[in-house]
Amino acid sequence: MFDSPMEYCPRCGKMVTLAQTVAECERKQGCGMGQTCPLRKYFSGSDGGPDPQPEKPPAS
Repeated sequence: MFDSPMEYCPRCGKMVTLAQTVAECERKQGCGMGQTCPLRKYFSGSDGGPDPQPEKPPAS
């Protein structure tokens, strides 16, 4: 059995599953409204947009 990762969202005040796209979560929770999602980097799904730039390793 697969347990989806969950996280508390300070914007909607609910626990949300991270095994979805940001757009899916916004539709389900009714958030959208052009605000940046505070959990955006934790979602596992892709919204079909450009791939985020990978983080650069720390300089030695």
